[in-house]
Formats: sequence, C-alpha cells, structure tokens
Amino acid sequence: MLEGASLPFAEDDSARVSGRDMLPADMRNSVQAGLLWRGSKGETMGVLVYAGSESYEIEDRALAHVKIAITSKLRRNESFLLNWSVPASAGSGRVSIWLSPAIPLQFRFSGSKPLELSRIWLEALERSSTGIRGMLLMNEEEAAHYLQAAGGATAP
Repeated sequence: MLEGASLPFAEDDSARVSGRDMLPADMRNSVQAGLLWRGSKGETMGVLVYAGSESYEIEDRALAHVKIAITSKLRRNESFLLNWSVPASAGSGRVSIWLSPAIPLQFRFSGSKPLELSRIWLEALERSSTGIRGMLLMNEEEAAHYLQAAGGATAP
C-alpha cells in the first residue's frame, strides 16, 4: 500500500521550517543524520547509487524509507534536492544531490528481509522535501521531532 501511495500533507508551506532548525538544540549538535548514518545496534548497511557513479552508504532501514519517499516523488515527475550532513567521524560537511526522473538511482540493501516501515518517518521525509531546501535525510527519532515541530503527524 505504501508504494505509489500519496500521503496527505498540508499544501501551505508558510508554516513549515525545513532542516535541522526543527530539531531540539541537543539533537542538532549530537545526531549523526544523513547518508553515512550508522545506527548504534549494528544494523546492516545498504548503498544508494546516484547517477551510476556515486555511492553513499546508509543503514538498510533508513534506506528503505528514503527509497519509498524518493520514488513517491519521482513517480509524480517531481525533481528535488536530497540533503544530509556528514558526521565529524566521516570528515564533516554537507552534501546535496539533485534528484529527477532522468537521473538513475539504485538502492542496494545488504539484508534480504523486508523491513518494517514507519509512516511517521515517511511523512517527515515527504514534508521536508516540499520546502526550498529539499528532502532532509533524518533518522526515525529526528522524524518524530520534525513532525512535532511542524504541527504534528497525520499518520498514526
């Protein structure tokens, strides 16, 4: 049901703030969000291959959510930025990649079992993508805070 489904989101972008500004200050400074983000429980790592040449490592469950959020937008012929912060352990900085239906993407998962998806996480990724900064890659905890700051989740 999630693949291809359009989640209901508010059309008014004026009340939204994109990015890390929506997270509590303590999370903004300590979180390792973004591609290269690794969970603390030894999760398996997958790969997002961009334009056939660039590869970015991401934890499998996070990659599953990003895959659904990205393909949902690309099916509607929407182009947008995908943004993430590089943790200090990987050299710091920020990365943005332009996503459009014309750019090939590949999602490689290291695990073989389907992963549990969170509607809250999917909605946060979708909502962040409608702002001028584009989709902000975030982990599940950040997604809940993001939606709370944006006026609450519409998904259970």
